[in-house]
Amino acid sequence: MDEFSMEFPDLGNLKKIKIGHDNAGLGGAWYLEKVEVINSANQKRWNFSHYRWIGKKDDDGRLEHEIYADEADDGGGGGGGGDKKNSGAPKGDHDGKKNSKKDLKYFE
Repeated sequence: MDEFSMEFPDLGNLKKIKIGHDNAGLGGAWYLEKVEVINSANQKRWNFSHYRWIGKKDDDGRLEHEIYADEADDGGGGGGGGDKKNSGAPKGDHDGKKNSKKDLKYFE
């Protein structure tokens, strides 16, 4: 599992995120389980469950997915319950997925 940590200015109340990759490398697809965003100022959390492959030859073939925040017990998320369409363990032969380039970008 890859884990990334980034710092941003206060993003306000998050409802959705857009995440993707450039499909580089042998078998560029990768499986995204979830994204967690934590506001370090007030410890408010948003979870974005996905449980899907992102890649040209996988799932829906798109390299970018929009994901809505899960409902949150602590009031931190809200906004539409993540994407559990293809929930479960990753499927398929994706040995090359570790070669795909994962850049994190922030857009205002």
